Amino acid sequence: MSLIIRGKAFRKRDGWWLDYTTPEGHRVRTPGGPTKGEAETLLAKIRTEYMEKGVFEVRREPRVGFEAAAAEYVAWAQEAKRSARRSAVILRRLSKSFKGKCLCDITVAMVERFKAERSKEQVWYGGKTVSPREVNYSLAVLKALFNWAIRRGMATKNPVTQVAFFKVRNARDRYLSKEELQRLLEATQGVGGHLQPVITVAAYTGMRLGEILALRWADIDYPHKVIRIRNSKNGEARVAYLTEPVREALRSCIGMEQVTKPTEDYVFRNRLGQPYRDIREAFGRALERAGITNFKFHDLRHTFASHVANLPGADLMVLQKLLGHKTPSMTQRYAHLFPNRARDAAEQLARNFGTHTAPEGAGEVSK
Repeated sequence: MSLIIRGKAFRKRDGWWLDYTTPEGHRVRTPGGPTKGEAETLLAKIRTEYMEKGVFEVRREPRVGFEAAAAEYVAWAQEAKRSARRSAVILRRLSKSFKGKCLCDITVAMVERFKAERSKEQVWYGGKTVSPREVNYSLAVLKALFNWAIRRGMATKNPVTQVAFFKVRNARDRYLSKEELQRLLEATQGVGGHLQPVITVAAYTGMRLGEILALRWADIDYPHKVIRIRNSKNGEARVAYLTEPVREALRSCIGMEQVTKPTEDYVFRNRLGQPYRDIREAFGRALERAGITNFKFHDLRHTFASHVANLPGADLMVLQKLLGHKTPSMTQRYAHLFPNRARDAAEQLARNFGTHTAPEGAGEVSK
């Protein structure tokens, strides 16, 4: 099928010209007339002549079903290692709202209706409704699906771009004190599923839960004392540092097959050799035993960042590198933890330069 002629009118010194591409792919630039209106009329006439000749047809929207596109997207995400597991769960929920629809049939109004309905749904625990943050995540997955489909010719527009996400406060200030962290680690002693080592790695490296559960023994670089994170959230490889508490935590998970040489086996795995998928339930029970409230696993990353910020010599650039943030703005949320660093730096500079006495009489007002 040929495509409709594309072109525009533009102005030159001697009047208005046309610049268009024919259905055969030839670019044409020709005078259009003394005014813009005449040029656009001529362009419309050229289009009509091509249509009357049957040279081309108007482009039709591709008819790709939502479920089929979602299945292909999840397969692609698994291959590209792009949060496929959670995206698949969210797309299953989205399929309930858009079942039987083609991507081209989904409108902004439909997405708005999904947003409203999703925000009123109850979660399976506590009798609460789905949080605005969770609704936003669903919208983000839907938006990513459409962008992916457009790149592959399955869709021509993304209706989610015109839908406003809920405004939420993403930053959490909750982090553990040294005493609370010790209580939490004590509460996980003897608990199966490698819970205590996982918590230790999170608190001492700032790694995300997904990064920790994806660790393989081949990623542990003992000679250089680093953990190599292959696929971080921002898509770039980075390292975390293998301090002694982390080394001890990993040593408690090691098996005989890892003694001789590093393998591609997962560090934190079940009896079938598969990585743990979710530890939230066990983590919640450990929090209860430790008497810790209003705390999520991701807050261990904030715990790491907050305690690093209080160390001598630490600054936002150091913290940015440790957390693996792509831009300084992402680390800026911790800026309030460095309130006196600028003053301290100025005072340190003054001490380094030394004290210089002003000349006698300087600053006195002459009579």
